[in-house]
Parts: sequence; C-alpha cells; structure tokens
Amino acid sequence: MLGKLVSLLMSLFGGVEGVEHITVQELQKHLSGGLSAEELVVDVREPDEFSAGRVPGAENIPLGIVAGSADRLKGRKRVFVICLSGGRSMQACAQLAPRLADKTALVNVDGGTMAWISAGFKVDKD
Repeated sequence: MLGKLVSLLMSLFGGVEGVEHITVQELQKHLSGGLSAEELVVDVREPDEFSAGRVPGAENIPLGIVAGSADRLKGRKRVFVICLSGGRSMQACAQLAPRLADKTALVNVDGGTMAWISAGFKVDKD
C-alpha cells in the first residue's frame, strides 16, 4: 500500500531527477539479450520476499541498507531497481541518485515483481 502511494506521488510530482522508468516487458526484453558486466538488477525487497520469487539474476539489497550499499554499485553503467510494486524501488532510486552521481543510470522498473509475475515471466525462487 505504501509503495503504491509513493509511486503515485512520485509520478505526479515528476519522480526522481535522472531516474529512467521501464516496464517489466522492456526489462524482460533487455534481459533476454543478456546483461553486460556493467549492468545489474537490484531487488530492494526484504530477503524473505526476494527468496519467494524474483527476476532471474537479480541481486538482493534491501531498501533499508541500499543507501549504505551504493559503493557496491559504483562502476556499473546501468542499475535496474525493482521491488514488489514500484514504490520501494523509487525510494531506493531517490537514495542512490545523489550517491552515484552521473556515472550510473538508475532505472526504476514500474509495476515491480507483481507486474513481472502477472506478465507470466520466469521467476527464480530459493
């Protein structure tokens, strides 16, 4: 619920400067060609949510520690950020944007993992 509210507010007020937005269909198409070593999908949900089902190849960095983990993302040219529905991922982008400056493109995946699963795309589970 909070995530949807945050997504709505950010979309109404322009979101986070410099953050791109893509659909799950666009992400799936990009992933089908393979990620480069300079790209990463980061899932900012909690570990139990992540274990239950995630975009294949995603790395889990929960929202609560994402800002402090910015150094792990430095050197990446593009980071796709996903959560359950899009709210936490936008919060993560807002926290990461000032830390990664103009060197890393942040891409919020609109609709999140719920949209990914609803579209029928493959998920990894523990």
